[in-house]
Amino acid sequence: MMQQSLVLVLYVCCAVACTKNAVVAFTSTTPTTKKMHHHPTNTHLRVAWLNENMELARNSFPLWTFGAAGSGGIARNVIPKTIDEYLAVQKLKEEGATKGGPTIGLSPLLGYPRDLTASDVDQIVLNQLTVAQLTKKFPVEGNFLAAKGYLTLEAFQKANAKANPLTVKAIFDSFGKPECVEPFVAQECLDNYKNDVQNNGNYQRLKQNLFLFKLNGFSAIVALLFLLGLADVA
Repeated sequence: MMQQSLVLVLYVCCAVACTKNAVVAFTSTTPTTKKMHHHPTNTHLRVAWLNENMELARNSFPLWTFGAAGSGGIARNVIPKTIDEYLAVQKLKEEGATKGGPTIGLSPLLGYPRDLTASDVDQIVLNQLTVAQLTKKFPVEGNFLAAKGYLTLEAFQKANAKANPLTVKAIFDSFGKPECVEPFVAQECLDNYKNDVQNNGNYQRLKQNLFLFKLNGFSAIVALLFLLGLADVA
């Protein structure tokens, strides 16, 4: 979601800028009657220049206008989708079994319905399968990136089918992407989490990564809403 939001932010920026340029081009092609009367000898040149630029503006205006409207429509769909994803995560609170015990101390501001237990996290982090082995053992049919070795949420869930579903989703979120992530990124994160558990007895880097993931997603949504406001004004 975060990446899609960032891509849409850039797309909306381009569309808004291009729409404004088209409008400026259209309005700037109309010289005043006063100026044309000052140079009667250049009347034909000015008329030709006017016709050429009006034609350019006329051809460009629909393209950028409908392009901006289309990007705005796509961008507006991100908000309901974000809400649906949030509600889906909330439903995971009651799904699956939990080993219980002490929690790791997640902030409620991260949006998860409850804290994660240390035992549930350990079950996933201490999984003996590497990411490369995991993606080969649990292939995802019809997914181009999965075929290229990327780790998908679906494969990660299959590899941790006996683990708590909310904990599985939270750990995957900590990799920085909601549905598909580069294998080396996921492996580095899991190695860091394992090191924290075995050597430091904490979950500091897991909590830091979750905070950054949520912060980036929230920032993208705020920027998107701001750009949509600019598009509506324009």
